[in-house]
Amino acid sequence: MPLIVESFNDAAYPFNHAEDCDTVLCVASNTILQFEERRYFEAIESHGREKPKLQLTLSQVYAPSLIRTR
Repeated sequence: MPLIVESFNDAAYPFNHAEDCDTVLCVASNTILQFEERRYFEAIESHGREKPKLQLTLSQVYAPSLIRTR
């Protein structure tokens, strides 16, 4: 099941057990980013210590190292 985030201001972790998703995509104007799932959810857990993870936005956990390259 994919987790699709529709903008950088949308919730990075939009529902409980989101980590069960096997593909993480961020879709913004003219941009589609695919993230390394494990590192993406690790970033959320790391930032979640400061703010509840259900309130985090993608822009708060985004880092270039999270982008999967092929």
